Amino acid sequence: PPAGWPEEKLSEQELTSGRPHELVTAAKKLLPAPIKLNSITKNDYAKKLAELVITHHQKHTLTLVVVNRVARAREVFNALVGGYDRETVALVHSRFRPVDRGRHTAKLFGEGDRIVIATQAVEAGVDVSARLLVTEMAPWASLVQRMGRCNRRADCQDATVLWVDIQPKDEADDTLCRPYASTELGKARAELLKLADASPLVLQGVVVPPEPCIRPVIRRRDLVDLFDTTPDLCGHDLDISRYIRDGDDNDVQFFWREIATDFPEAGEPQPHRDELCRVAVGDAAKFLKSDKTRAWGWNPLEKSWQMVKIARPGAVYLVARASGGYEDDVGWTGEVKVKKLTIHRPAEGEGEAYGENRNSFAPQAETLEEHTRQVVRETHSILELLTPLPNFADAILHAARWHDVGKAHAEFQKMLCHGDPTMEGRIWAKSAHRSGQCERAGLRHELASALAWLLVDSADAPGQPGSSERDLVAYLIAAHHGKVRLSIRSLPNESGDAHNPDRLFARGIWHGEVLPPVKLDEMEVPAVVLDLSFMRMGEGPFGSSWLARAAKLRERSDLGIFRLAYLETLLRSADARASYNKAELFHNHDPI
Repeated sequence: PPAGWPEEKLSEQELTSGRPHELVTAAKKLLPAPIKLNSITKNDYAKKLAELVITHHQKHTLTLVVVNRVARAREVFNALVGGYDRETVALVHSRFRPVDRGRHTAKLFGEGDRIVIATQAVEAGVDVSARLLVTEMAPWASLVQRMGRCNRRADCQDATVLWVDIQPKDEADDTLCRPYASTELGKARAELLKLADASPLVLQGVVVPPEPCIRPVIRRRDLVDLFDTTPDLCGHDLDISRYIRDGDDNDVQFFWREIATDFPEAGEPQPHRDELCRVAVGDAAKFLKSDKTRAWGWNPLEKSWQMVKIARPGAVYLVARASGGYEDDVGWTGEVKVKKLTIHRPAEGEGEAYGENRNSFAPQAETLEEHTRQVVRETHSILELLTPLPNFADAILHAARWHDVGKAHAEFQKMLCHGDPTMEGRIWAKSAHRSGQCERAGLRHELASALAWLLVDSADAPGQPGSSERDLVAYLIAAHHGKVRLSIRSLPNESGDAHNPDRLFARGIWHGEVLPPVKLDEMEVPAVVLDLSFMRMGEGPFGSSWLARAAKLRERSDLGIFRLAYLETLLRSADARASYNKAELFHNHDPI
């Protein structure tokens, strides 16, 4: 212990914790602030709080002010920069774009004279040591976290914590208390009134039971159901937000662009993470509903931007710069008028689409035979290093050989060749014609590959390579782009054969279409008539349906969802490595 400190003041746990004793014994005065937040003071609260901070702040030290609402943080920040050196004042909250928040957090972690206005964003994982901490009333656990940012390194002799009381009209009035309940604040207030010191030794003796909270818990059935990534009947992805976010975390994300026309162009790049600003769904709904707001969401089925007026939790929306809602210095405002809003638009990056084939375009064209040879080689390399599931090595190798057979589909080859007569007569896996577009909506070549494997690898095709894991190979082939897994069905944007409405179709594949013969090194795949009877329920002419086969794999004791995902990853990794190595080889020999 520090010289002069009675040893009995430290518990055995503290003495053996390995923490610096300065942190254990760091003292800080704990005092109620001379101002309060209530229905009477709320109108000039930000101004009064800013005056309090300036009065108690000491030059060349850090003062940290923590408030409970982003809107109040902005108001206090604006009041401070009007009466103090703007270059020393920073604002830290969760409603910033990362590129702008970085400028403010640089001041928080800097040196010298600083006043930082923050929200709960600094409660955990922020290693700063303030001489003065001013905090609004919060639940006890949050207060302890905030007080840990004051005199954290025990380098101040006069460190102080000022707590600002929040006084609702009654227990039922939570307006000023949000995002917390008045009962939570009442429990914390009762303990604060008993204390005059906020050192860790004092705080560890205070126990305030947290409010009970009910959260969604994922069950085995839920986890298994989530394994299938097929969009629902409306084309939407399955909502998993309740399992990966707090129940109160219903944010959407906005990014801003210069949009001079009625709609963004189809090639408008998707956002870079530094562009995205998280916004509470309630604030987003109010903003989108305004007549002055122009915003769009990306539709991966139609591959287009669609205007939106309703906010959906977890969604990402493009906002026209003229609609406002954000300022570089203060973050999200929700207001049309802004002083400065810088656009950080990436050079390129088209939005994701269910039928996208961007991985089939490369700096240089490559035949299907060449690409398959490279993928098989990479698969062998991976299997030599990773063999925790040796029983399935042959299945992965079969899947590697067959994974792109479906690219021989006439519509896919038309996209890759893009009218280039020099490419005719060969079957391609990659093309340099990046502007090529598939005319068949949602065409998934991997579904054609899986069907070809099931149809050729059968008792009716003697001499073809067989496998004891026919269904597993088919699954790995179909899943190697993550678009087809447990079910086969058409998507809302697809249309079938106009001349034969009874003809089955799914993911751009039509029943009865013929894949031409494909040569794969020493093996030649014969022409295959694609049969979509696998998408029907029950038994068909080739046995069980696709769903029954995939579900059986999912339930197998030696496979299950995690091992299926692992095997799928091995094939996808081999495919990605082969494409990457080819691109690197091209660039290394590029005369430019």
